[in-house]
Parts: sequence; C-alpha cells; structure tokens
Amino acid sequence: TKTRAEVLALLGNGLDKRDLYRPALQAYEASLALNPSPAVQADYADLKARKGFRVVDHTIDADTSAPRICAQFSEDLVKTGVDYAQFVTVDNAPPKGVEAKDKQICVEGLEHGQHYDVTFRAGLPAAIGEVTAAPVVLSIYV
Repeated sequence: TKTRAEVLALLGNGLDKRDLYRPALQAYEASLALNPSPAVQADYADLKARKGFRVVDHTIDADTSAPRICAQFSEDLVKTGVDYAQFVTVDNAPPKGVEAKDKQICVEGLEHGQHYDVTFRAGLPAAIGEVTAAPVVLSIYV
C-alpha cells in the first residue's frame, strides 16, 4: 500500500510536469487516500492552488444600460440543481441577480459609476466535483 502510494505520487508529479493537471490531481488524491504523506499533501495543495477549480479571469460589461461583472472559472459549472446566488455577495449583501452558464458566473444589478466588492465564497461547486478552496474577492469599478 505504501509502495502504491509512492508510485501514485510519482505519477502525479510526472503528469503535472507534462501539463496534465486533472489526472495529476487525481493521482495525488489516490496516493493520499492510501498513505497521508505530508510531502505529497504539500505537492497536491500546490498543484490544486495553481490548477484546481478557481477563478481565472473576470470581465466587466459596462457598455450596457444594465452593467454586470462576469467571473470566468477554470472548469464548467454544475448545469442544474445549484443556486449559485448563494455563493456570491456584492458588498456583503445578496446580489440582485446571478446568471451561471458554462464556465462563467455573471452578477447583475450593478450601477455605473460605483465601486463594488464582489465575493465568490469558498465551496462554490464545479461540474467535475471540485469546489473553490477559498473565497475570491473582486474589487471592481463599473
């Protein structure tokens, strides 16, 4: 079992170096399930922070009468059954509107000429079964 865990950790490292991040994360997870090694846990945490489910970019649609901010994620979002509004706050209050589609969540109901802190809570789920590890705060001006 320990040998298997070591081989899986080596596999995870090799897959990471070949830019095969999803299989690398899965190899590390399998290794840790067999043997919870602090070194492997550190490698796994590093890879997950760099390439796991996360916000990768954001855009501000300010050229419309109803401006909005959209956050782009690294993976597809869950298509049905998840109310993504519960994972978003605007200046620590519930958003007026949220639209989630594919790899993007858009927050609606913003006003021109205003500053906002838009927070995406930890635990926001992806279709692959991962969740965001930490909150992401976007300080924006519309």
